[in-house]
Amino acid sequence: MYFLRKIILIAIFGLISSNAFSQNLIDSLKTTLDSDFPIEEKLAAIKKVANQLAYSHPDTMVYFSNYALRMTEVTKSKKDKIFFLGILGDAQFKLSNYSEALKANFDACKLCEEVKDTFELAHMYNSIGSIYRVSSKPDQAKKYFKKSIKLRENIKDSVGLASNYNNIGIIYMMTSKYDTGMTYWSKSLEIKLAIGDSVGAATTMSNMAMYYRDIGETDKALEFLNNALTIKQNINDHTGISTAYLNLGELYIKQGEQDKGEEYYLMALEEAKISNTKQLESWIHFTLSETYYESGKHKKAYDHFLLHRNLQETIFNEETAKNLEVVESKYQNEKKALLIANLEKEKKAQDLKQQHILISGSIGFLALLIIIFIVTKNYRQKKKDNLIISEQKNILFEKNQEITDSITYARRLQNAILPPTELVKSFLPKSFILFQPKDVISGDFYWAEKVNNKILIAAADCTGHGVPGAMVSVVCSNALNRATKEFKLEEPAKILDKTRSLVIETFEKSNESVKDGMDIALCSIDLSKKVIEFSGANNPLWILREGASEIEEIKGDKQPIGVYNYSQPFTNHTVKIGAGDTLFLFSDGYADQFGGEKGKKLKYKPFKEMLINISSHDLEKQSEILLKKFNDWKGQLEQVDDICIIGVKV
Repeated sequence: MYFLRKIILIAIFGLISSNAFSQNLIDSLKTTLDSDFPIEEKLAAIKKVANQLAYSHPDTMVYFSNYALRMTEVTKSKKDKIFFLGILGDAQFKLSNYSEALKANFDACKLCEEVKDTFELAHMYNSIGSIYRVSSKPDQAKKYFKKSIKLRENIKDSVGLASNYNNIGIIYMMTSKYDTGMTYWSKSLEIKLAIGDSVGAATTMSNMAMYYRDIGETDKALEFLNNALTIKQNINDHTGISTAYLNLGELYIKQGEQDKGEEYYLMALEEAKISNTKQLESWIHFTLSETYYESGKHKKAYDHFLLHRNLQETIFNEETAKNLEVVESKYQNEKKALLIANLEKEKKAQDLKQQHILISGSIGFLALLIIIFIVTKNYRQKKKDNLIISEQKNILFEKNQEITDSITYARRLQNAILPPTELVKSFLPKSFILFQPKDVISGDFYWAEKVNNKILIAAADCTGHGVPGAMVSVVCSNALNRATKEFKLEEPAKILDKTRSLVIETFEKSNESVKDGMDIALCSIDLSKKVIEFSGANNPLWILREGASEIEEIKGDKQPIGVYNYSQPFTNHTVKIGAGDTLFLFSDGYADQFGGEKGKKLKYKPFKEMLINISSHDLEKQSEILLKKFNDWKGQLEQVDDICIIGVKV
């Protein structure tokens, strides 16, 4: 087995290096993006990790890709835009978001054609073919794979051809053309071994193993699969590991080893969940359903079939299929429009060069006939497209209405946990609350309670925003209420200690591993004694003394309300305050907003200076100014997080 020996040697001697990204590296990249570095340096930093991150952390790479694409609007670099559209497509494909992946790849194709980038265009065609392959559209997949092969053969791109041959081999196998499929796989494996691509070779070997299994050469199939599995395990490729386990399970089931086959299927399912590859997870559920049914385990078979069906409805329902058709139709129409524009330019250039009136007239007449033909064809196509779009709009309108109604009702429920501003004003007449959710509902919330002669007030920032953040906020708000009303606690640090234990207790009731929680700044104000007590989880308290030119900061503890490996009791701070002093509690949404001429974060130092500069105004006016300055800074960029700022004047 020459191929097998060579692939193992390549892996052993370390000719590849593809380790999963650690959270520390992702955090480091975020720190780079938050810095004052030029946009070009930030884009270069994302580029260095983009391919591996799209592979190992696709959900994170979707965020970074969209960030980078916003920056390319500033730099005007079409080359960078093509690159990040391709990475976005790869990440969305890994997440089984096929409509979004197809849209990103077609947008990149248009730019490739515009700048005549054959190398990247071939890559995009290959990606589009892969999307159609997993969407069960083999003819369209084959068409785009062949387009990619033709381009790569012209530019002698061996690495790209290896990927193309592997993919088109799958299509031929899907359509029962086994000899042709094996021919392409052999070509792919030969190239991958020659260039030292053990990861890609392992994938092709897994495909070939299935063919050997189906023709009865079990030992050869098992040898291929086990060696491919070893390579995938060495690089922590959870999708590849899952696929190898799935194939081994099928092999053992075919040999009559039922228990061993089921065991490999379950191992495949766990790896698919870790990789967040929903299409693969769905297929494994279906395979388990069939296996359990045939072995008489009907309850398990039914359960796994339901999980398969639910995932399929999520990934690839009828609406998604239509979206794929609409995306390609839009791309083809825009491509035709570009062709018409190019024909018009060519016609003008030819008119200038031609001196003979008759020849010029003939060329013009011919060009006119071509344009009329294309316009007529486009008109007919546009009528078909408009019909599709009209149907899509009706479906989208109904879906959007359902979602909007649900979120609107959720907002009413969330508003019910927020203390009315009139109630806060009755406790603290000189105060303001600037509450600006990113979406309709929020992960930030504010909280107030009067206990004896003390007023408790807090600004909290829960994990996430929108619907997930709002759900966490309900749990955290309820825990604060219980800590004060049920457990009769008044000291901020003890309230946070109890709140943390209640939040953890709530999430521990679930079978899922939930590490959500909140950051919070909690203040107890005794107006009669002019004393405040403060405790914070990651968030501080700012005090602007009457007549002062600097803000005094009391830092919170560096730990969240929620599961944390190094939890300690929260610290209670006691501070004297005087008449005219102003207290500020806030989440991080205001300071973290991107904006300005360079698209950078606002940050905390300018936020402090802003509060000092507007301190001569009454608190209601300060709230209005803060909101206006935020909108001016943000400009046309999207709001990145929820905002909650509380100001209280003594």
